[in-house]
Amino acid sequence: MSSAAETVLHQAFCRIVAEYHPFCEYIGYSECDGGFVVGYRGSNGDKYLLLNTDLQVVEDQSFGFTRSAGVAAIALGVLGALFGVDSQQRY
Repeated sequence: MSSAAETVLHQAFCRIVAEYHPFCEYIGYSECDGGFVVGYRGSNGDKYLLLNTDLQVVEDQSFGFTRSAGVAAIALGVLGALFGVDSQQRY
């Protein structure tokens, strides 16, 4: 069972994925230093958005823009763990 805060985050992330990638499905999130890694699934497989704590997109794996190569490496590691953690279940 998820908390009210988790429900609000899932809803916000679902809207963000729909805005950036209308034909993709939100699949979950994980917290990371300074924000969140949000996973989504589309025709090209599973990808991620990296958001800061203001829920602004810092990186979008589909478009390949990154502010830091280190952030991308961390985000990829977190995305791999995304599917094994109970609190990041699909919404």
